Amino acid sequence: MRRWGEAGFSLLSTMLAVMILGIVLAIAVPRFSAAIAAANTVKVQADLTALDTAITLYRTTHGKNPESIDKLSDYMTDLAHLKPPSGKAQAEGKEVDLTGKSYALATVDNVCRAVCDGKTAEQYARKE
Repeated sequence: MRRWGEAGFSLLSTMLAVMILGIVLAIAVPRFSAAIAAANTVKVQADLTALDTAITLYRTTHGKNPESIDKLSDYMTDLAHLKPPSGKAQAEGKEVDLTGKSYALATVDNVCRAVCDGKTAEQYARKE
């Protein structure tokens, strides 16, 4: 039996609080996931653009394309630790998973380019 001096939450008020929390989470989680994918996309674009610049500098200095990405260490800081973020990103209008991917060199339109999962910096773009 409940006395007038006792404080506490009723079952109805607790259920109402849980429902409100569920609604807030249903709205916030997809927006948070989209923000992470956008941040990953921008990071990959920036990394690939920096690698493309390093390739151009290497080609200017040595007169040939680098054989591997490791040859760019004189033109990039901390190249050994440069890797794509894990998680999702936007590429060619679709969401792609970057987990376990790495940066590499590839010939695209007869030009040596940096790629991630076979895509250049221009192919990574945020959804409009």
